[in-house]
Amino acid sequence: MHHRIRLIVVMAVTWLDIYERKRFNRTEVIDIGFGENIVVNKLNTYYQRNNIQAYAYRNLQAKFREQPTDICVDSRTNKRFMAIEVKSKRNKKALNFKSDFTINKDNVHQLERQVEFSRLTGRVPFIVLYCRQGRGKKVLIYVFDSKVLLKKMKAGDKSILAREFDEYNIKNELWRIVNK
Repeated sequence: MHHRIRLIVVMAVTWLDIYERKRFNRTEVIDIGFGENIVVNKLNTYYQRNNIQAYAYRNLQAKFREQPTDICVDSRTNKRFMAIEVKSKRNKKALNFKSDFTINKDNVHQLERQVEFSRLTGRVPFIVLYCRQGRGKKVLIYVFDSKVLLKKMKAGDKSILAREFDEYNIKNELWRIVNK
C-alpha cells in the first residue's frame, strides 16, 4: 500500500515539475521582449538611467472591468505623458482593425476608447506592435500614433498592411527605447 502512495506522489511531483518547466519556458519567451511588462521595464529603466521624471505602469486587466489601455506613463512633460496599447503578432502581414482589437459591450472600438481616454487625461496615445518572425529571427517593433490609425479605420480601411508599417511607424523616443 505504501509503495502505491509513494508512486502516486512521485507521479504528481513529476507532473508538477513538467508543468513548472513549461510555465518557466513560457516566461522565458516573454522575457525575450514580448508583452506589456517588458515595455514597462524598458521605459522605467531608461527613465532611471537618464534621470527623467517619468514612471510607466501597467493597467491590470480584470474580468468585468474595462481596461482603457495597457500601459500608462506619468510624467511632468507632455511628450512622455503617454497611453500605450501593446499588440503582438506572429507574422508581419497586417494589423487588422477588427480581429486585432476589441469591441466592448457598448460597441465601441478599442482604438476609439484609447483615443478618448487619452483626450480626457491629456496623454499621447500610441500602439506598440511586436512582429515575431519566428524562432531565431529578429523581432520587428513598430510604434503607431493611435489617432492616425483611428482616422484610417474611420475612413473605411480594414487594416494596415505590412508594406504600410514603415510609412506609419513613428521613430520617436518610445520607439528607440523599446528597440534596445
